[in-house]
Amino acid sequence: MSTEDKPARKPHGGIPVATFVEDVEEYLKKEQHISADSALRDLDEMLSKYKFMDASLQQRKAKLKTQIPEFKNALNLIQALKAKK
Repeated sequence: MSTEDKPARKPHGGIPVATFVEDVEEYLKKEQHISADSALRDLDEMLSKYKFMDASLQQRKAKLKTQIPEFKNALNLIQALKAKK
């Protein structure tokens, strides 16, 4: 089974797995594209979505990294309060 035969699954956070197109003619037939241009438009749209998702995840990662000291302080406070019990 080639990569393009596998169904698009969503392994992480609803992001579909990208498929690698090995045989362009077969891909165009299978996906029922009228022309290569329509296939390229669809693939460009998916690429744009992946880039947007990547940028969003990078922003989220950066925000969470800045919150790590705050989380550590909160954890230390909770541990200190538990120790006083």
